[in-house]
Amino acid sequence: MSSYASAQVIMGDVNINDMPEVKICRLVATVKLFSSEVTAIIDYGQEIKQGGKSALLLDAATGKRREFKSLVDAINYMEANGWEFIDSFATTVSNQNLYHYHFRRKEGGK
Repeated sequence: MSSYASAQVIMGDVNINDMPEVKICRLVATVKLFSSEVTAIIDYGQEIKQGGKSALLLDAATGKRREFKSLVDAINYMEANGWEFIDSFATTVSNQNLYHYHFRRKEGGK
């Protein structure tokens, strides 16, 4: 079982759990080629620049890009950190599958 830092969903230097105005976010995940490992970004309404760090999901302990063992691991991470799954869909861009998951801040959250 994975352990997660309580209520920390960090992109760059921003913890969206400390932003009460953010009620909905979107996790966009890609699966690494020839692997089940997943890399994710979070869209919470911020400006996202190509190659920028504003959307990179970072590990709270190490400050490095957070990677997941699977898509379900990413969903469980968000659920464990105060976000409730709403819906999902997939798209394909340049032969790369992108998995989009919408989350809502859980009741009683900030």
